[in-house]
Amino acid sequence: MKVGMTKEGIEKLFNSEDFGKEVREDEEKGYLEGVHGVPYFIINRSQVINEAVSKDVMKKTLLNVLNEDIINK
Repeated sequence: MKVGMTKEGIEKLFNSEDFGKEVREDEEKGYLEGVHGVPYFIINRSQVINEAVSKDVMKKTLLNVLNEDIINK
């Protein structure tokens, strides 16, 4: 499987602070939005899943959001 980075590029990323500022900003934004653990999904700015859930629960949630969008359009 390819992810678009070489092994050397990944090692450089993990051994540097190149993305530290962006990571800290994402952490702060998440904290302000109430994220205190992972996994945490915000779907369509209306549904939150803040724990590991089954495939069926995730599917049901996604379908509910999709149906809401269709009804509201």
